[in-house]
Amino acid sequence: MNDKGLIIIPKLVPYEIPRLPPFPTWDEHLDLYLERVKNFTCQSKTDFDAGKLLASDGTKLRVQILQSFQPLTQAIDDIKAPVLERRNEATTKIDNAVKGIDAINISWKREQDRIVQEEAERKRQEEIRRREEARQAEIKRLWEERLEKLRQLEAERETERQRLEAQRAKDAEIAQEWGEDGGSEAPVELPPIIEPPPVVIPEVIPPRHVTVDSGLSYRKGARVKPKLVITVVDPDAVNRPFCSPDPIKYKAAATGYFALIKDPTPEQVKKIRDQIGGVEISWE
Repeated sequence: MNDKGLIIIPKLVPYEIPRLPPFPTWDEHLDLYLERVKNFTCQSKTDFDAGKLLASDGTKLRVQILQSFQPLTQAIDDIKAPVLERRNEATTKIDNAVKGIDAINISWKREQDRIVQEEAERKRQEEIRRREEARQAEIKRLWEERLEKLRQLEAERETERQRLEAQRAKDAEIAQEWGEDGGSEAPVELPPIIEPPPVVIPEVIPPRHVTVDSGLSYRKGARVKPKLVITVVDPDAVNRPFCSPDPIKYKAAATGYFALIKDPTPEQVKKIRDQIGGVEISWE
């Protein structure tokens, strides 16, 4: 191991290869045939018939070439088979080991992503509560402001009423001194108070939902996102719109449904499961 990564030199074991059949050569026949094709033209019925024969000769030559190579290619396949088996056995073991590591690491990463997303949602809910509290405080302030304005208008109206009554009493007293009628003693009529406009309830725009993750990256090629798995448990219960010899219809329905939902709740999963019918839905 060095700074550039893992470098391994495999142990080389001699491998005995059996003697191969002779290698067939068709150069002379191939050149002759291609020369015939090169000079071929069709200008008449005779040329047309000659072309059919030429094409037939080419087909026969091709079959003979394949047949002549068959013993050699079969011998090579027989040599490759155990080599490929050993290679695939070794790479499969490595693939399974890497998948095991991926499963552990990705599971931990998903948990970190969940924690970060949960924290982001908690902060979002806190912001929603803060905005709602600010909204309620603003509503209270507006109502108090309106009530205060009404009290002020009422006080001004009462002051005006008292002034007018005092003026009327004074005028009546002067009139009596002059021997005149003091006028009506009905209460002073004032125009009604023009109330301030009603309180407009402020609207709260909640912060939008955001998708975040832990920021941890993983190796290229590993499947980090969970895979949607739909299993038919009762074929007779699958609803008619999703009945098909292949799973394309109900898989498309579920995939399209969950594409719009970041973290589906059990109720949301149950909704699409019941809509399809006869299936179980999970992630791996």
